[in-house]
Amino acid sequence: MLVICLIFYSNWWINVPEKFQPIPGQDMMELATFVRENLPADAVYLAFTQDGDAEWFPYLLQRTPAIGTWGAEWLGTYSENLGLVFDVNDCINGESYECVDMQLQRLQNKPGYLITTTANDIINKGLQAEMNWQTIFQNQLFILWKVASN
Repeated sequence: MLVICLIFYSNWWINVPEKFQPIPGQDMMELATFVRENLPADAVYLAFTQDGDAEWFPYLLQRTPAIGTWGAEWLGTYSENLGLVFDVNDCINGESYECVDMQLQRLQNKPGYLITTTANDIINKGLQAEMNWQTIFQNQLFILWKVASN
């Protein structure tokens, strides 16, 4: 048994950092730097991105997500927040701007900023056409939108 454990440790466990690279790439780090340097500390955002990205954003951006399940179990709002997360994912998967607009209307904690991926042309074109949102940052993977001032 000891031999098996040693083989496992020497062949797999010590190589975990090499095999599993962290998810945040250069584009996410560029976005995070821009947000931390240019958005108010109390800014609220909503990410229409992949789940893996959304999980990293609260830590990397140091800003408040409009919805998220992280910590919600302690507040008794986990089910409600999880439902909202699923609804946002449906918008992303269905590539529907109408769905995005509907989700924004439902939120009690209205975001002043949206994060989308450059690959989601339909949602991005819808945001651009509405003229309620303006692009304030873009790189190869992400677009950061700010709600237009009234």
